[in-house]
Amino acid sequence: EGRNILMYTDFHGHSRRKNIFIYGCSSKGGKTAPSGNLLERIFPKLLSEVAPFFDYDTCSWKVQKGHHSTGRVVAWRQVGIRLSYTLEASLC
Repeated sequence: EGRNILMYTDFHGHSRRKNIFIYGCSSKGGKTAPSGNLLERIFPKLLSEVAPFFDYDTCSWKVQKGHHSTGRVVAWRQVGIRLSYTLEASLC
């Protein structure tokens, strides 16, 4: 009681894209969203500064059609967790 969830992160492995990157959520969307979405980009930016395999330029904050039932989007839209991510890491 009285505790708020500040961040949700779903971890996935993939074989198509190299390195590590994040999918986030933003009502403004895309890679070049206005600075009004700066808070959502701080965690990925910090990761890019300390983790050599993390690729900030590959991150995306656009919620694509067909992804509305993913954990990060449900946590963002229905639970109200603004910092909601899927962290993708290559398996190869």
